[in-house]
Amino acid sequence: MSLNDRSFAYAQLGYLLIVALTLILLPGASFFPTLIAMAGVWIVTALCYQATAARNSAGWWTLLIAATALAVGVIANIHFFTAAQGAETTAPVLQNIDARANFDSAQSLLGLGDAAHSPRSLGYPLFISAIWHITGITIVAPLIINMLMILLTAITCGTITVRLLSAENNRHSRQWLQSCAIIMTVAVCYLMTTATILVKDAGICLSMAMTGLGLTIQTVPPATAKSSWRLWSAFAIGIIGVATFRPHYLFIVIPAIIITTPWRHCSGVTFRRFLIMSGATIIVWTANNWLLIEVWDKYSLGIAYMPEVLAESFTDTGHPQHAYHSMLFKDYYQMPLWHRLLWLPANAALIYLIPFPWDFSRYIDFGYTYIYAKIAYPWYAIGGMILFYFLFLWRRSSKPLKLLTIAAAILWLIPAYITAGSVSRYVLPLVVWLIPAAVTVSDRYVTSRRFRIFAICYCALLTAVLTICYHMQHLAIR
Repeated sequence: MSLNDRSFAYAQLGYLLIVALTLILLPGASFFPTLIAMAGVWIVTALCYQATAARNSAGWWTLLIAATALAVGVIANIHFFTAAQGAETTAPVLQNIDARANFDSAQSLLGLGDAAHSPRSLGYPLFISAIWHITGITIVAPLIINMLMILLTAITCGTITVRLLSAENNRHSRQWLQSCAIIMTVAVCYLMTTATILVKDAGICLSMAMTGLGLTIQTVPPATAKSSWRLWSAFAIGIIGVATFRPHYLFIVIPAIIITTPWRHCSGVTFRRFLIMSGATIIVWTANNWLLIEVWDKYSLGIAYMPEVLAESFTDTGHPQHAYHSMLFKDYYQMPLWHRLLWLPANAALIYLIPFPWDFSRYIDFGYTYIYAKIAYPWYAIGGMILFYFLFLWRRSSKPLKLLTIAAAILWLIPAYITAGSVSRYVLPLVVWLIPAAVTVSDRYVTSRRFRIFAICYCALLTAVLTICYHMQHLAIR
């Protein structure tokens, strides 16, 4: 399908009408600048998707529906942060600690606000302040950029999937594979929610997606020099983005480079690529550290979050629903290493399960869209396919898919270990690396008898686990 398709042209007009109507019904953001910005987001998204070789009608419609949902969510949250509480877009009421710290620190970098609200890292506030140099201080601009980054993440995931599955014996076309990956990406409600609040997760998800696309150069050699430069550019943009939004994830990129390098058939070209990627990552990490030290000194910003305080916050939130978790992991960071390793499977499962699909109003003070974040069932379905892949298909799959998925699975354990499984948004950037495995299952095995038996067992076990977690949380409250 082309952009000239009449029904799709009307649908794009419908997108603008829905955005306009939402701006009228939920005032807060300026009408015309926001409408123009939302139109720009869709134009950029459409141009990027148009540049992919495997685009098709399903992908176009999925992206347009996702863009519409995100636009409504962003506008609704802006209304909640501003007009609903008698505030302005230049001084929104943000109850989310991270969002408040990001906003205040970005103001501090511009010589305004209170420097005491320094975030855990400076990259994202620097990114926001750079945007504000163009738009002026407003909550609207960075949220619209977050929205764009999540849409581009979905497109990048589709591109990764096509490259990884090109060596598989696929039943469907490349167009189907790409659109399936895009659909799965936007179906992860928690991932979509990150586009509607002032946190760095949308940026780190796109950055890790771009990094993952660049990593495929090792296992799926580019056909042309032009394709090679695109992959190298994606990797460079990815690691710079990682350094900007969550610098310590560069320590995840290094083992990912090692794991995705085919050492058994390592040629001179492959080894040179390994050295270039590793060296570039180390250089970006060093440059980022130097830049942040310069910024800390220039603006005299204080570090409000010490590492030991952060460690304790993962397991001691003070919320009644966390009582059992806090009790089990009260001394987690004082446990011997082997004790923490014994807890690792449970922590990895917990970080997969949360946010739990209940208590929809729990974080409503953070924004309306946090209700949507609690709809975890699409993610559980995708996760079931990923689990099926690792149990039954991983050994028989092609090397490109095998290496990136095992890298994501191993790296999944790092935030599970560090946070005792309590902060699921830390693994969201790895979801894009795992979705190709779910796509290959849906492509070849979803109608098989083995998968049907697995699905029944998986659903039964998942239901039992979620029921136990539900009762444990609510007994803790009582």
